[in-house]
Amino acid sequence: MLPAYFGDPPDFFGITHMSETTRRSHSLIICQPLLGEAIWTHWALKQIAQWAAQEGYDVFRFDFSGTGNSMVDSTSVGLASWTGDVDRALDLMQERSGNSRVSVLAVRLGFALAASVSFRRDIENLVGWDPVLDGRTWLADRKIDLENHSDGTVDLQGIALQVGFIAELEALETRNVDSVQSSAITTAGHSWDYPPEHMGIDVVKSPDAWNWREPLPALFYAHESVRLICEQLS
Repeated sequence: MLPAYFGDPPDFFGITHMSETTRRSHSLIICQPLLGEAIWTHWALKQIAQWAAQEGYDVFRFDFSGTGNSMVDSTSVGLASWTGDVDRALDLMQERSGNSRVSVLAVRLGFALAASVSFRRDIENLVGWDPVLDGRTWLADRKIDLENHSDGTVDLQGIALQVGFIAELEALETRNVDSVQSSAITTAGHSWDYPPEHMGIDVVKSPDAWNWREPLPALFYAHESVRLICEQLS
């Protein structure tokens, strides 16, 4: 496991897990969720990354620009920044692993971002974990956390964003996916913004459940979801 900053300047943070056995013909990118959701899924995604490295994947999981440990001024971030981060992750792993084929595990809103990138990049297998297809839906869960600043920015769970970026997120919609195979692991209570069967997404339901407003959601240790995700990547 190697945490590092990438780019010029080096402001893009990610953790690489190189294969511990005979390498597969494609690597794995993990698009972590955003803001508080990244904290709640940290344990699970680390377990998945370590399992994947043991199974022959070269793995890269990263923080989107302006979030987590990525050293980018959040007020300079836009939707293009976040979709560009997926591109940067794909480029990095294709270069480091030598594999042009890449699978992607994307959590929550990260799925919508990865799906939009799939139309210009070759993605072998796109797996979503509780995918959010519409930015408006994702923001609706966080309206209680939005606070306007006097400088014209908006505070969202402790991160200052431009008002224009909020508008971009509200307009974000995913209605198609372009990958060899697409699937989703959904927990109890998950709802779709658009029928997954219309997008060719196979759905596997997990008995795990969580409440986003709990101090420590029950899904923090999501053993069953982790198992099902690993099955999809096997």
